[in-house]
Amino acid sequence: MKKIFISLVSLMMIGIAATAQAEIKDEYFSVAPFIGGYVFEGNENRKESATAGVRLGYNYTENLVIEGVFNYIPSELEDAPNASTQDVYGLAIEGLYHFMPDSKLVPFIALGIGGIHFGSPDNEWNNLALDYGVGLKYFIKDNIALRADARHILSIDNDDRNKRYNNLLIAFGIDFAFDSKKLLAKFS
Repeated sequence: MKKIFISLVSLMMIGIAATAQAEIKDEYFSVAPFIGGYVFEGNENRKESATAGVRLGYNYTENLVIEGVFNYIPSELEDAPNASTQDVYGLAIEGLYHFMPDSKLVPFIALGIGGIHFGSPDNEWNNLALDYGVGLKYFIKDNIALRADARHILSIDNDDRNKRYNNLLIAFGIDFAFDSKKLLAKFS
């Protein structure tokens, strides 16, 4: 009985220690590659598509984070006779607010602004984009978390401000966090 009790207490202590290490930390950088799906509003004449991208973030505090987001969407036009493709690129700056930053499972909300670019890289950015959404981070190690994001993206046509489109981005990825003080000390 004594061995079982000591084993249970030991397991609980390991669990508590693991939970204490898995948390959002202030003054950390993060890199979060992701893949997912992108759904265009019907009147944009584009088929829903896969997407891939990366998020680069900085934790000002445990709760507040700012992230730069880039994603690529290989899009097909719906009404094109030969399944014409037109690449789509998204670029945004988002602010995140983490709830329960000291736990292994960290829900958050996001709010951002950016742009959407249709066509070749030589063209200018076509649409202003505003976004908001929710997400979850689940820490599997001290500085590594699995991540899920959902964003409503309001795309506003730069040529005709009355044209607005409601798009949806669903993404899954992995979040790698780095101590900014240690990282900057290596380069100093």
